[in-house]
Amino acid sequence: MFEVCLLELEKEGELAEAVKQLHRSGVSSKDIIHAVMKILSEESYALPLSIFDQELGALESIVVYLHENCGLDYHQIGELLNRDPIAVGNSYRAARQKYQGKLSAESELSVPASLFKDRKTSVQRKLVRYLHDVCKLNFSEIARYLSRDPRTIWTAYHAGGSS
Repeated sequence: MFEVCLLELEKEGELAEAVKQLHRSGVSSKDIIHAVMKILSEESYALPLSIFDQELGALESIVVYLHENCGLDYHQIGELLNRDPIAVGNSYRAARQKYQGKLSAESELSVPASLFKDRKTSVQRKLVRYLHDVCKLNFSEIARYLSRDPRTIWTAYHAGGSS
């Protein structure tokens, strides 16, 4: 318990120093608080893998889940995923034309929504790489979770070099 307390104090000190440094560089307290709240809210959205077990593309599943299950509007989803709110709305409508059912939100595994903020790599590829590299699932397990062919998962993982 003593080690945990020291660790918490050390982390608290690092955070305090970072905040002081930002403040000294001219960032207002209000902007610092807003940035911290935004970071924390982005990290709080976990996407259960069961939402991908549908007839939808990965981005469509994410948008439908965040809109219907988490109550986010298109603008909030756009901020979270680094996408234009109009494109988010288009994804939602396209998804609902393909599939009208409720997305299952029950899964023992989930991925952070913030994973999809970087747009250099496709949503499916990011998802597959996260499940393989971080969660240590093999391609067959990932294929089962995502209701895809294992060869599709292997291709998504290996496509386009490293990132």
